[in-house]
Amino acid sequence: MPISDSSPERRNLILISLAFILYYAAGGRFHGGEIRFFVVNLQFSKPAVLGMFAWVLLFWFALRFYQKTHVVYRAELWAEIMRGGVSRSLSVRACRLAKEQLRGANRTDHFEKKVSAQDIRPNGYLGISIVCNFSNENGVIVHQEFVELGGVQGLAYRLREVMSHAITGNAVAEHLIPYVLFVAATLGPFWSQNA
Repeated sequence: MPISDSSPERRNLILISLAFILYYAAGGRFHGGEIRFFVVNLQFSKPAVLGMFAWVLLFWFALRFYQKTHVVYRAELWAEIMRGGVSRSLSVRACRLAKEQLRGANRTDHFEKKVSAQDIRPNGYLGISIVCNFSNENGVIVHQEFVELGGVQGLAYRLREVMSHAITGNAVAEHLIPYVLFVAATLGPFWSQNA
């Protein structure tokens, strides 16, 4: 059964991680000092070497996957989030903050215009920036206000969007899940003893 994947690095990491997880979840052990393959006449008298090779291979595949994807993941995730638009609750909050910023700057000329949140972008590790457009009665944008949500609010929004896109989007499945499987595989010797 061939497993097709556009990224061989992702495929290799997922397959070897799943093999490790299956081995530890099923209580796999090497008994005795030999391993024999029944299909071909092949026998190993040092199973520890095979085990070390498997661990080296696991970490090598993780390194290769990291090298190929560590820059791409964040960009793809935010591209998915931005394609989804600004959520209703965030739009209301951003428009309210945009009006407060106008009031604080003594700019009441645009305060009564129709305001809508249009764009969202990451700002640092915790914050987000939202573009709020103030439009006249004809729908023409007469002013843009940039709203910053940082700290707990920015983090809460990011977590909510990541959780939402973990279910509906591809970026998490393609870039984050292989790391989750890798961590589960490397912790196999610990969690398998408690199972």
